[in-house]
Amino acid sequence: MSRPKPSVLRTLKQELPRGKRLLLAVSGGVDSVVLLHGCLTLAHELQNQIEVAHVDHGLRRASKKDAAFVAELAERAGCKFHLCSLRPPIRRSNLEAWGRAERYTFFAGVLCPEGPDILLTAHSANDAAETFLIKLVSNKELTPIHRCDPERWLLRPLLSVTRAEINKYAKEHKLAFREDESNRDERFLRNRIRAKLLPLLAREFDPRIVETLSERAV
Repeated sequence: MSRPKPSVLRTLKQELPRGKRLLLAVSGGVDSVVLLHGCLTLAHELQNQIEVAHVDHGLRRASKKDAAFVAELAERAGCKFHLCSLRPPIRRSNLEAWGRAERYTFFAGVLCPEGPDILLTAHSANDAAETFLIKLVSNKELTPIHRCDPERWLLRPLLSVTRAEINKYAKEHKLAFREDESNRDERFLRNRIRAKLLPLLAREFDPRIVETLSERAV
């Protein structure tokens, strides 16, 4: 018997806490827009309050438009909006590590001491599968990606949901979102894995390789 595919709302209903103030990290991309829509859909049932956080890293020409897009989403939903605008470092040896550190420093500042109870990010099964393969081909330690990180008050509720399901949800609900053009730049290892290696593995070995790898990654 084939495994059922985790859907967005069913998974969120299982993973989200009840009666909490949730801070959602929303980039404007499809994953985070779907996370926001799903959390808002369930907010009354789960008695949760939703707040939105966005980080403008200042690395792309379109980043200010992304920030304005997310601000408008939050305003239409009646959610408190938190914005962090960064200046890129002069030395750009590891922008990914810099951006991640700056994001979580900002999120921690919003959460403490009187802020929301927990941070939600929109990491999906595809993110977990890609990270697993990045570590594998880079000969790095295969440390797990935790659904919940108590030290950072962080929850990744969509970690078992594939991007195919996320895209399906966005299409069904006619959700607008922003496209990050850097996701198509195959100079980055993650993008090469996303565009070439995962489709090859799905086509030649396992149509549900994303789910298989993501289960190994968590």
